[in-house]
Amino acid sequence: KADEEVEAMYKELKDLLDTTKPEEVTVIMGDFNAKVGSEAVDGCTGSFGLGTRNERGDRLIEFCQNEDLVIMNTTFKMPKRRLYTWTAPGHGVNNKIIRNQIDYIIIKRRFRNAIKSAKTYPGADVGSDHNPVVAKMEVRLKKVQRKTNAKKSLDLTKLKNEELANRLKQSVCNEMINIKQQNSQIDKIDEKWNNIKTTLMKEGQNFLKPGRIKKKSWITEDILDLMDERRKWKNIDREKYRKIQKEIKKKIKEAKEKQLLEECLEIEKYERMYDSFNMHKKVKEITGTQKKKQVGILKNLRGEIITSVQDKINHWTEYIKELFQDNRPPLDTTPLEETGRRIITTAEIAYSLRNMKNKKAPGPDDVPTELLKIMDNNGLEVLADLFNTMYDLGTIPKEWLSSTFITLPKKINARECSDYRTIALMSHTLKLFLKIIHLRIYGKLEAEISDSQFGFRAGLGTREALFAINVLTQKCLDVNKNIFACFIDFEKAFDKVQHEKLRQILIEKNIDKKDIQIITSLYWNQTAKVRVDEELSEDIMILRGVRQGCILSPLLFNTYSEAIFEETLKEHGDKGIKIDNTVVNNIRYADDTVMLA
Repeated sequence: KADEEVEAMYKELKDLLDTTKPEEVTVIMGDFNAKVGSEAVDGCTGSFGLGTRNERGDRLIEFCQNEDLVIMNTTFKMPKRRLYTWTAPGHGVNNKIIRNQIDYIIIKRRFRNAIKSAKTYPGADVGSDHNPVVAKMEVRLKKVQRKTNAKKSLDLTKLKNEELANRLKQSVCNEMINIKQQNSQIDKIDEKWNNIKTTLMKEGQNFLKPGRIKKKSWITEDILDLMDERRKWKNIDREKYRKIQKEIKKKIKEAKEKQLLEECLEIEKYERMYDSFNMHKKVKEITGTQKKKQVGILKNLRGEIITSVQDKINHWTEYIKELFQDNRPPLDTTPLEETGRRIITTAEIAYSLRNMKNKKAPGPDDVPTELLKIMDNNGLEVLADLFNTMYDLGTIPKEWLSSTFITLPKKINARECSDYRTIALMSHTLKLFLKIIHLRIYGKLEAEISDSQFGFRAGLGTREALFAINVLTQKCLDVNKNIFACFIDFEKAFDKVQHEKLRQILIEKNIDKKDIQIITSLYWNQTAKVRVDEELSEDIMILRGVRQGCILSPLLFNTYSEAIFEETLKEHGDKGIKIDNTVVNNIRYADDTVMLA
């Protein structure tokens, strides 16, 4: 029976080992009731064990050989008192010494060098006839470079070279004259967009093709060329080598000073624009005090850490499908009331383009804002032709309807999918178009939002909301009245906006028919892929929610939540705190809400 229990134990241990992955550092520790002795077994035990091997020791060695394990507390030369782990009950009787080594620390052979020492501590106050076995371990974690399908982006830093930027601009302008003629004879928006995109990317690849990989942002092509030259003379001509080395140091100093000057000028620019957010962000970037990127760890439903990229993609796909699943009714195709033709002008496009930020990750089409800004009036006319065709038809190019979700942890030690924020990377040309739509609908929708909403509004924020709550509280205390506050945090509020309800609200707000058609087309036909370690998932249908990363989302969400609150408080509008005939019963910052009474 004892042998059966031993075999059962080894079987369970093997089953556990089978659940581990080769790259995981696996350590087994415990009382095996086996003596492996001092006779070394190649790749399994050392020659510094204690005593003579017994039958159970043979079984342990057999198991270690099969599983590619090493018994580490037999591999370090120690005094015998640092080797024995168990003292028998008969020890000391008639001066008889009965001490054995039956407790072991075992590790995968691949990581055996991680164990720096292993020995027992006899006499430790542990209340046992066993001595503790202690090992010192140092694990070096090396970043594994995975082969990915990541596309090589354009090197937009080359646009700092004025001569190159001017040549690129001239080339794009010439091409846009041809595109203008071609697109005037095309009715399909997908073909129009494909002509524009193909031209921009072709010119971008010609002028902004990525060069050699630079480990430091200040490294220039001249420095890299000198480094290549220095390498040639390393073991041939020491004098030549030192001369080039001196030149490299000089170039490095100049490059660092130039970059620092550019960064300081950028900080001054943000200061002049009263853009404190980007100013402090840049200061933190220069001083190295910016928060480091969190390592993304993901657990499955069983609480096990997911390491495989494909398993992560599958897990994220299931989560996003469930998050954005909705019993959305079929789109109501009842024609909306005509409001006359309002064309999109090149002036609107130019204004919106100037206000778009650079250095933002592009969407699935890979066309960055910087390329759009290079276009002259001919290019703006090409975009105006595309945008007006879209505006009249109420449709959007198919490529623009797809976005890429990237996942950002909302808190330290994020483990579940719900602990991450899904940000949609959208086509920058779509963002430009939606920026124009935003300018057209903003005034009408903003006027409908109550003063109790402090989120995503000019001149308002959390400080103003907290100040309002403090003032209301103080006013109540001044007149000896109690105040009751109920704090509400709506879970995944942005992701649970119902498209049909949102569309109906926009109709009730008398938003222009064409603007509603564009917003409807955007949300009714959208798909998304999730990106994990530069790998993409399959397309996922998005049946509810507003995109986090879209310029329309904050305004649409505020409008949606305002309508919900109006409907909810319709019968209780007179309840709350009264100040000068005005009733205040809620303070909101986007979806974070406090109800007051």
